[in-house]
Amino acid sequence: MKRIWLGLALCVGGVAAAPAQEAGLAVGGGALEVDAAAYARHFGVDLNEALRRLQLQAEIGALDALLEKEGPPSFAGLWIENGPEHEVRVRFTDPAQGHRFLAERQPDGLGEMVRVLPARWSLAELQAALEQTALDLRAQGIEADLHINVKENRVELFTVEPQAVERALALGDKRLAENVTVIGVANLVQPDMLVRGGRPIADFGAGTLCSSAFVVRSSAGQLGVTTAGHCHNNQTNEDDFTPLIFRAEDFEGNQDVQWHSGGCGVEFRNEFDSGTGIRNVTGSLGRSGQSVGSWVCKHGRSTGATCGSIGSKSYCPSYVPNGKSTFVCVNPGDVPLSQGGDSGGPWFSGNTAYGVHSGGDGAGTLAIYMPIDYISSLGLTVLNYNAGTNPPSATVTCTGGWAGSTYVSCFAQGNAGVPPYTFTSWSYYGSSPASSFTWSGGSATAQYSTGCAANSYQSFGVTVVDSCGTVGYGQSWFLCQPYY
Repeated sequence: MKRIWLGLALCVGGVAAAPAQEAGLAVGGGALEVDAAAYARHFGVDLNEALRRLQLQAEIGALDALLEKEGPPSFAGLWIENGPEHEVRVRFTDPAQGHRFLAERQPDGLGEMVRVLPARWSLAELQAALEQTALDLRAQGIEADLHINVKENRVELFTVEPQAVERALALGDKRLAENVTVIGVANLVQPDMLVRGGRPIADFGAGTLCSSAFVVRSSAGQLGVTTAGHCHNNQTNEDDFTPLIFRAEDFEGNQDVQWHSGGCGVEFRNEFDSGTGIRNVTGSLGRSGQSVGSWVCKHGRSTGATCGSIGSKSYCPSYVPNGKSTFVCVNPGDVPLSQGGDSGGPWFSGNTAYGVHSGGDGAGTLAIYMPIDYISSLGLTVLNYNAGTNPPSATVTCTGGWAGSTYVSCFAQGNAGVPPYTFTSWSYYGSSPASSFTWSGGSATAQYSTGCAANSYQSFGVTVVDSCGTVGYGQSWFLCQPYY
C-alpha cells in the first residue's frame, strides 16, 4: 500500500531581515518547539521566550481579525514587533477611538502588549488606493506588484522601471495617489516551478517541477493533495513515481491552487514534510487570523526548511491573472527563502496550516503564499485526521416492514465511489431472498414480495467491489411487522 504525506515562501519595508535558510534546525521536540528554535536564534531570545511568543500569535491574530471585521473605521493595521520589546502595535487615524475600542474588546491575555499609534490613512483607504492603482496599471499594460505596508502606513508599488510607471499613468490621464510609494526592484515575484530537489512532484513531460503542500478533503468526500495553481496539471509524486490525478485548479484573483487525488491503494494522512521532520496537521489558520510580524515557516524542494516574519498580508502579485491583494508576503532573508521548484509547498506554524507557496523574486529574498482558507474556492478543507485509503462501503436503508406479500424496498448507496474508486459489481446477502435486485453505478436496490414471520428481525446486506479490486460491505436490519 502506498502512503502520501505530501508537502514540502516576503516583503520589504520597515521589517528586520530574517535568515531564510535556518541551518541546523532542531529535529527533536514538538512541532512548535522546532519553529521556536529558529525564532530564538534569529531574534536572540531564549527558547522559552520564543515559544511563549509563538503561542501568542493565534490570540494576536484573533484580535487582528476582530479589528478588520468590527473595528472602528479609523483602524489602519496591526503588526507584531519582534525584538526586545515584543509589542503588538496598532495604527488608527483616530487614536482615541482606537483606545476606546481596545479597552472594550481587547483579549485579556495580551495585557499591556498592545500599543496604539497614529496614522494618516485608514486600512480601508489604503486598500482602495491599492485596488485602483492595480486597475490603472493593468489598463496601461504595466506589470507591478503592490502591497500595504501597515508599519509605514502606505501602499508600496514594486516595479523594475519606476519612471515607466509615471509615464504610462500620465498617458491614461491617471496619477498615483498620495499614499502610494514607488519602489524600484531588480525583479518582480514570479512562480517557482523549475528546479529539482526536496519533497517533489513533477510534470516530467513538460520538464517542470513543483512541491506539494497539504492533504485535503473535497466537498464530495474525496481525498487529495494541493499544489500551486500555476504548476502544470500532469503531476507525478516523485517519492514513488505514483501518478497524481488532476481534479481542479483556481489560478486567478485571490487564488493560486490546484489539487490532485491519488490512484488505487494510495493512503492519505494528515501529514506533511516540514523539512525538519514529518508533522501532523491539527488545524488551519485563515488570512484574517494571520498578523504582520507572525513567525511562519515553510518547506520547499529547493530551499528546504526556512522561516521568517510576515511582512504583509495584502500582497498583489502581477503574475496571477487579475491578482488581488490577499497574498501573504514573508520578510527578506540573507539567503534564499524561495527558488524555482518551491511552488505549492506548505507554509505553517507548528501543526497549523497557513498557506500554499506561490512565488518569489528569483533572488530568493522575496516569498509569497496564498492563505490556506482560499482553497475553499475549490470546495476543499485541510485534512486534520488520518483518513486512510478511501475504501468502498455502502449505507443501506430499508422501508416497509411486512408479513405476507407487502413489498419492502432496501436501498444501498455507495460511499467513496468517486474516481478512481468507481463501483464495478454488487451482490446481496441476508436472512430472506430478494424478489428483485438491481444496481447501477453507485447504488443498488432490492425488493421483497414474499412473507416472513411477524415480529421477526430480518437482515439485508450488500457486498461491493470497486475498480481497485477492493471489497466493501453494508448491512441493515428491519423488523417484520404483522400484515393487516
